Amino acid sequence: MPPKCCVPGCKSNYKSVMATEGYIAVFKFPKEDDLHKEWIRSIPRDRWEPTKNSVVCLKHFEPKYVSDKMETYRSATGETQQFPRSKLFLLPGAKPTIFPNLPKYLSAVPLNTRKEPEQRRKEIFERNQKELDSWLNQDVINSFEVFVSQLKSKKDYPGLYAVSDISTKCTYREDLGGSDPIPITDEERIPIDYSASFQIDVNNMKELDHLISNPATLTVSQISGSFDPQLYEQLVTNEEVLQTPTKSYDSVVSIYEAITGQKVDVGSARGSSRGKKRGDGKDSDKKEKKDKAAKDKKSKKSKSSVSASSASTKGKSGKSEVSIAQTSEVYGICMIDFIPLFYGKSSFRETLLIKPTKKSLDHQMIPYKNHPKITVTVSIDQELYFKDSNILSLTVESIYNIPELMTPNQSYVICAMIPMEGSHRVPIQLTNPLYTTTTLSATNKCWPNTQAMANESNTTKYKMNPDTTNIINKVDTDIVPFLGEETPKLQFNMIKRNLLLADGMSEFAAHIKVHRRLALEMFMTTKKKSSTGSQTSIFDTKRAKNQPFLHLMVLLDLAALLYPGVSRIRLACPVRTFSYDEALKLGGLTDSYFLPTSKKEAKEGKDAGAKEAKAEKGGKKDKAASSKSSKSNKKGSKGKGSDAPDKSMKNLLPAKPEPPPEPEPSLQVYNEDKKPCFIIVELELLTPIMPKEEVEDLQDKLYDLLQAQPEGAPKVVLTQCLAKDLYKQTISEIIRDINKHYAAFVQQVMPSKQFSIASRFVKYLQKMGAYQKYVSSITKAATSLVNNKFSSDKLTNPKENLDLISDVFVQLVSEMHDAVNKLICSKLEPPQTEGIPVDEVYFYAKEAAQMGNAELANRYFMERICENQKNADYWLDYAIFQVELNNTDIAFECVQKALTADPNHKYGLLMMGALLSEKGMKENAETCLLNLMVQEQKWLEGWVTLHIFYEMIENPAGMDMSLEMAQKYADEPAPESDYISKIDDLLWSEDICPKTKFFRAACIYLKLRLFNWVEYALAHETQSNYAMVNYLLAANCYYKKLYPHALEHVKETENYYGIDCRVGSLYGHCLMALERYEEARDQFHHVLEAYNRPKNIHLVNLNCALAEETLGNDQEARKFILLSCKYNPSPYTWLRAGQLYFKQNDLLSAEECFSEANLRDNRSAEIWAHLCLVNLRLDRENEAMLCYNQVLQNNFSDKEFLALLNEELKTVLQCNE
Repeated sequence: MPPKCCVPGCKSNYKSVMATEGYIAVFKFPKEDDLHKEWIRSIPRDRWEPTKNSVVCLKHFEPKYVSDKMETYRSATGETQQFPRSKLFLLPGAKPTIFPNLPKYLSAVPLNTRKEPEQRRKEIFERNQKELDSWLNQDVINSFEVFVSQLKSKKDYPGLYAVSDISTKCTYREDLGGSDPIPITDEERIPIDYSASFQIDVNNMKELDHLISNPATLTVSQISGSFDPQLYEQLVTNEEVLQTPTKSYDSVVSIYEAITGQKVDVGSARGSSRGKKRGDGKDSDKKEKKDKAAKDKKSKKSKSSVSASSASTKGKSGKSEVSIAQTSEVYGICMIDFIPLFYGKSSFRETLLIKPTKKSLDHQMIPYKNHPKITVTVSIDQELYFKDSNILSLTVESIYNIPELMTPNQSYVICAMIPMEGSHRVPIQLTNPLYTTTTLSATNKCWPNTQAMANESNTTKYKMNPDTTNIINKVDTDIVPFLGEETPKLQFNMIKRNLLLADGMSEFAAHIKVHRRLALEMFMTTKKKSSTGSQTSIFDTKRAKNQPFLHLMVLLDLAALLYPGVSRIRLACPVRTFSYDEALKLGGLTDSYFLPTSKKEAKEGKDAGAKEAKAEKGGKKDKAASSKSSKSNKKGSKGKGSDAPDKSMKNLLPAKPEPPPEPEPSLQVYNEDKKPCFIIVELELLTPIMPKEEVEDLQDKLYDLLQAQPEGAPKVVLTQCLAKDLYKQTISEIIRDINKHYAAFVQQVMPSKQFSIASRFVKYLQKMGAYQKYVSSITKAATSLVNNKFSSDKLTNPKENLDLISDVFVQLVSEMHDAVNKLICSKLEPPQTEGIPVDEVYFYAKEAAQMGNAELANRYFMERICENQKNADYWLDYAIFQVELNNTDIAFECVQKALTADPNHKYGLLMMGALLSEKGMKENAETCLLNLMVQEQKWLEGWVTLHIFYEMIENPAGMDMSLEMAQKYADEPAPESDYISKIDDLLWSEDICPKTKFFRAACIYLKLRLFNWVEYALAHETQSNYAMVNYLLAANCYYKKLYPHALEHVKETENYYGIDCRVGSLYGHCLMALERYEEARDQFHHVLEAYNRPKNIHLVNLNCALAEETLGNDQEARKFILLSCKYNPSPYTWLRAGQLYFKQNDLLSAEECFSEANLRDNRSAEIWAHLCLVNLRLDRENEAMLCYNQVLQNNFSDKEFLALLNEELKTVLQCNE
């Protein structure tokens, strides 16, 4: 065993951590006295002295005091030798100073030794230089390289010229240069080997946003190449092939005739087309004549030179060339998306499809798969890593039902201000929408702010979603019919991505949590015309004076992004006129991007100042007149009879300012057909704001929250019975299915003498797949029965194993025979026995629980749950029963089951919050109660519950708020009686309780057995209703089995409230619990003889009968029991009546009562035992044996009664022999 460290909290070299940490080196205490005492003082351990075996591990020493180097020795010759040490050792003066498992103030790191000034300056310089280099390298990615390796095509690359060269150019924010011209050959792959590089500043968010949102463009151009004259002569010989007319016209005509069935006169059409060409081409003919004349002049001047050159070209064709003017034309472009770099890749390779920029004629068209492709490799010198970052993608699809005011001649721009860290906001702008009236089809999304190009060359790889079912409709009407109409619309179909760092992501999430909406601005102005007359498409924020504009907004409801696991939403929102106040209150937009309030206010301030200046100039005369009148008033005031002069300057104060005008509300935009204008927007995050919780994580959280019991504990009482019923039911279903298959087998397959029918039928079942289904079903059912019926834990020898196998076989075969016999007797239709109604089972369970038979009550509650496991009320009833038995853990699990079946169950949420509060989980309890009040806003008892909860955790603000809400809904009409409120308990009644808010809540708590909450609620009513407070406290103490305290509270109620049947019945129940039977009988008689006794006195009759029987009055006891059997029959009442008849030796009456009890509960072993005893006394051996088998099957637990049955059975068998 390795030595353990003696420092408190350290687990070095313990078995629990050896598997992960391994062996940790330890050191013994030093022998020097001073250093020994230093070690003891350093270790935070009071009144402790180390022994000779005490050690301290390596974790508690500074690394500089531990040596792992070689130890140096000097040999006899004086030479230095080094030998490796097998163990670590401490340097002189070392002592333990680091204690990671203890508070930080107990650890004292010793000071470093002072170095020489020159050495310190050198280290500082090197460290600063290293940090500077590292910082510079992090800011700029020096090598951002785009490498184009090759161009490939399945067929010959389509050349635009007789001899063509290909050139590739890369553009990203600027022209990055192009590749050298490469001749096009008939090879499938053309090597290009072109690279372009640029730099990116990582700390500049604008550059990062541009990198993530905009692609690099590769432009593929063709240049007319130079060639050898001999090749030209070869081309001239094939001039007839080149001069053959194109067949595009014929092919179009043939297609037209094939579709319409009409014939077209091709000759006349060609003649007219040629005539048009001749008429239209006069200018071209003139140019050709001029060119020919110029060529003739040149040829006359230098005939000899031409002949010489021709001769030389024939002799040396490889050296001489003919100079021809080169022309170039863009063939196609492709876009490079840099998004893989933000996923952590330092390089990626991609094959891009070159999309032609011009549409081709039918004879020049190339299949999509045969389009040329280009291979591109993008690499950077270091990975782009941003901790806790996210990528926001905003897609604006289209604006529908636009008014006629929006025309193609207008300029449109959409802007969304995305919250970033602090108060900084980043604008996302999208411009250049397409004005169209056609129905939109599913296409690819476009890059932001790009013009429409042929063959969708400006599109991304992201597809538009054609599904309309996933659109969250925020418009008042159904938008689906509008999507297919041929009406004007603005089609954006653009995607804009933004990088959200950790602070930006938290700010964006906080914005959604607070405002739940994001304001989207839209600005429309007339397009400006450039000097050349072409219209500019890029939006210009500098608007001309008095230029008309339209300012709109859209409020995007992003609350769905707060749901766990949701990272994408698609919204349809109405378009409204812009309002500063609504954008601020609802969308959190502090200011408009297009029309900021600062500029607007400044302009308004200037106008107001000019008006005030004019008013001052024009009002000087009025001021003078007013001054004169004031002087005259002053003189007049000094006359006789006047009081002292008024020296108040109140009139000189400025006038009260006018109230600011109310802001103009926004208006929803409609088109001329009164259809609402709306926009479809999609917003997606790379990772959701609230992470998706997996099933395993939920199970772990539930285990921590519920503190579930070990799996070994039995959770179902009737497991064995259920397993047996399952086995029998499986056998029955298999037999029925075999009969159906046999009928089909006889019709399809003719009997044969060569093979038996049984073997052929088995093969038929195997072929149909039924045989395997039978085997798996019977295996599961038999395994369940064996596991619950037999135990193999105590088997110690082979003989016991063989006995177990034989017992299992006998059990399975006997149960199978029982099921088969029932089917045969009923002609394959098993007898349908009606089960007990669920409401009656609930009454039986409450009766059994009140009479102290917890096991029987538990069985009744579980039978209800087995009847319908998805009923939340059944789980809640079982939870209340478990709380009454003080099994809070099982109750908590049952409430969880109830909320799983019905998450909006108000009593389940209330009970869950109360149990969590008692467990000390305040935050979870508050969450449950707040969810309860969100669903039940007018429920008075819920607000009182929230008030009491805040009172428990001492939250005054919450107490005031919840109490105000409770008072607000106190005068509301009482809600309809629900599951809990309409059922009274057998012990007490709420009819005499006041209907105040705290009494109503206390009654609910008492029905839910929330005893502490009952006391908190009644504490608010002590002074106003002292008697009824004691009445409910008595019932509360009775359920808590505090019978003396319950009796005291009942006496207080009787003293202050007076004699009442309900108070008297509770008084009698308390006396019965204290075994004071005579007093209890007297109380029950007073209640039963009262004229105003309540209807529900079932428990009074039962306890009164029990008291009479205990006192020896069996006849009176039987009378009260029969009254219960008349008004509220139950298995217990009929069993008690049968027992009283049996005591009086009235066997036939007893048998009748036991039979009635058995009809209501045929699974009670006690009832079967009494029936068996009655049949034995009546000398019915067969009936007694059947009843005895049922006694054994239902596990009768009364050993004395079972022994009596065995003796009686033995006596009857001996007599019959």
